[in-house]
Amino acid sequence: MMLILRDDPVIEVFESPEAPPSWIEVTDVANGEYCFCNDSGQIFKGVVVRSKGWFGRTTFELRPEGTPNLSNALALVNRATSLEPNKWFSDLRALRTHLEARVIKPQHPVYKLIHTEKGWGAPNDFFMHYEWEFLDDNHEWRDCVADFLSRVRELNIGVDALEIPPFQPHEDFVELIYLIQGSRVVFSSDCCLCLIVVAAESPFQFKEIWNQVGEKTGWAS
Repeated sequence: MMLILRDDPVIEVFESPEAPPSWIEVTDVANGEYCFCNDSGQIFKGVVVRSKGWFGRTTFELRPEGTPNLSNALALVNRATSLEPNKWFSDLRALRTHLEARVIKPQHPVYKLIHTEKGWGAPNDFFMHYEWEFLDDNHEWRDCVADFLSRVRELNIGVDALEIPPFQPHEDFVELIYLIQGSRVVFSSDCCLCLIVVAAESPFQFKEIWNQVGEKTGWAS
């Protein structure tokens, strides 16, 4: 699937580089008035060609240039003011959602624990530094908590859920409450600081678990 950013600036979608819209004029292509990209982030350049023979006509071809990167396609969407009606997407937001879904996510959530020796927060507070996409809905923080708890279970330590509210896109400071080794532990996120705050009812007991998991996930610098 191909995208063209017109000089309006409106995005138009078409099937393939071999079948560009018929309204495109060769002169405009030669002047570089349009930007072309497919939905994998491959940039295409319009190249003017003339067929051989006495009656050869001047046309253009779309040829790939550089390596694919989905940020190329997203950049076109960000520059556009609207989307030409088509059978695939209702509006720019739908197109952006399609492109963002094609971004390869890491197999495991990305987070590191922060050493308790740094002395952040209250004595019973622990902190994780996690990565999330600011264009995304902040679901990553829950993935990090789930991964942390799975590592705790691998240590043959009991984990029971007490209060887990349904996920809400872009949520912040929502509390997930668990019993870990019989003690209450509360997880909440501060997405602006890319932190997950963990409040442990029994900090000395939890610190031993924290240190064991930290050796596997790594420590934030």
